[in-house]
Amino acid sequence: MAINNDTSSPTESSGTSASSVLDVFHPLYLHPFDTPGTMLVSIPFGGIGFGDRKEGMLISLSAKNKVQLIDGTLTEPTPNSPLYPHWQRCNNMVKAWIINSFSKDTAKIILYYKIAREAWNNLVERYGVANISQYYSLQQSISSTSPGSSDIATCYTKLKGFWDELPTISLGRPCTCGAMHAITEAHKLIQFLSGLNEIYS
Repeated sequence: MAINNDTSSPTESSGTSASSVLDVFHPLYLHPFDTPGTMLVSIPFGGIGFGDRKEGMLISLSAKNKVQLIDGTLTEPTPNSPLYPHWQRCNNMVKAWIINSFSKDTAKIILYYKIAREAWNNLVERYGVANISQYYSLQQSISSTSPGSSDIATCYTKLKGFWDELPTISLGRPCTCGAMHAITEAHKLIQFLSGLNEIYS
C-alpha cells in the first residue's frame, strides 16, 4: 500500500510551508549526517555475492527509513506537491548510496537512471536472478569447506554463511513445508560432519 502523500499538515495552517518542515520520522526527511558519499555496505559489490550485498543494503536503507523509496510503498509526488523537492533530494541521495555500494564498473549500469527504485530493480533483475553457475559455485564452496587447521566453530561459521546465501540463488520456487525444511537441515548436518577431520570422529 502506498504511503499517503497528502500535502496538508498542521505546519501549513500556522503559516509554515510543508516544503521546509518535515517530521523526523517521515521517510523523506534527511538527517544532517546523510551525505551522498555514504556507502550502504562495507565492501562494494563487484559481480559476485549479490545476495549478501542486497541484504546489507536493505538493512542500511531500513535503518535510515529510506527503504520505501525502492520497494514501491512511497510513490513519487506530483511536481506541484510541497513534498516533491523532498522526494527529489531523497531519491538522488538513495541513488548515490546505491551507486557507492557497487564497484565503479558495475555502478555505470545504473548511473543514468533517474529514479532510485528503477535503478534498484535493474540491479536485482540483473544480479539477483538465480543461475546454474552461481548455484554450482556455491555448492562447490560448501563441499570444499573443512576445518583443516581451523577449529570447528570457525568452519561452521563459514559453512553457515554459505548456507544462508544459498536460498538467495536457489533454482526454482522455494518450498516452505516443514518436511522439506527438516530434510534441508539434515543435509546441512551431513555436509558439516562429513567435512570434519578424523580427529573429531
